[in-house]
Amino acid sequence: MNTYHGQDTLISYLKKHSNKLYRRFLYINYDVIVASVTSNLKWNNLDNAWAGNYIREAEKIFVDHQQVVETLKEKLNIERLKYKKELQAYWQGVIKKYEKENLVSEKKSYSKKINKILTKDLPETSKKKIIKEIMMALIIYLLKNENPETFQLNHENIKRNHDDDTDNLFIYIKKRQKQNGDHMKIADDILHISLAYEDLISGNIINFTKLLKEILLTRSRRSLSSANESVLQVTVELLLPSRYRVPELCLIMNTAVNKGNGKFGFLDVFILGESYANLELKYIPLIWLISNINGKQAKDFNANELEELNKILEREDEDTLLKRQYRYYDKETNKYIYTTINDVLNDGTKQLE
Repeated sequence: MNTYHGQDTLISYLKKHSNKLYRRFLYINYDVIVASVTSNLKWNNLDNAWAGNYIREAEKIFVDHQQVVETLKEKLNIERLKYKKELQAYWQGVIKKYEKENLVSEKKSYSKKINKILTKDLPETSKKKIIKEIMMALIIYLLKNENPETFQLNHENIKRNHDDDTDNLFIYIKKRQKQNGDHMKIADDILHISLAYEDLISGNIINFTKLLKEILLTRSRRSLSSANESVLQVTVELLLPSRYRVPELCLIMNTAVNKGNGKFGFLDVFILGESYANLELKYIPLIWLISNINGKQAKDFNANELEELNKILEREDEDTLLKRQYRYYDKETNKYIYTTINDVLNDGTKQLE
């Protein structure tokens, strides 16, 4: 029986999820998809392969429910036709990440070869000389970035003082690393944001949502209790490079109608890059998620109970979470509207179409 990487994940998705979508499977299992890539680096070939896997597994699982299979085939064809550019961007992102990871593996292999040379093929005096040259290069790099004006003077002092003292070179490097710890932390944060942005425009939103969660968790629950969709939008914008984001982009949707009748459409955030991405943001406060925990409505919960509700939501599977009831205040009708998270999600998707 032929197997492939990610087969069990695909089977589990088809069995457990009631609202099955090909694109949703790809997005929530991004890392599995990347790990499945071998050498075929054409996006359409990868998409064809996984679309084929998707239908073949469905035919095996729902062998006695042919109508389910036919429905999945129809939905798959519609998705691939309607969201062709989105799928292309997704697969190009997968290929890009695969190539990065493969390059890292090659570097590790190369490092092992160098280590083998240092430990086996060279005499001891030559190995010490090479190690010293490597450390000198590290020190020069640190000084050059720390203070270019005094770089030349410090460089000469180090060469004189440490020509025959390898241990002191290590001490010097450690000292500089400690002094520059704050700068390294800032650089690490910037890199984290940059990688999340790259993944986002490639069609993978997972790392960006993790980053957004990390930022929000630095705030107190009290400060977030008064937050709204505008606060969420500003937070999202600040996590994106300013030159590559356009907030509240206005588009002319229909020139034949007047303003207020569907003439204009708005995107919360339009993101530029090698490809582009559109974000439609929906902010759902915990207090408006209707639940009967302890026989009380969510609006009656105190901060600790809301925190407990938040933990419950984090443990819930996707289908259960999407079915949860939600209510919001509609200014036009001047009353509360009851709906579900799934309906809110679908409304957001329609706004992007």
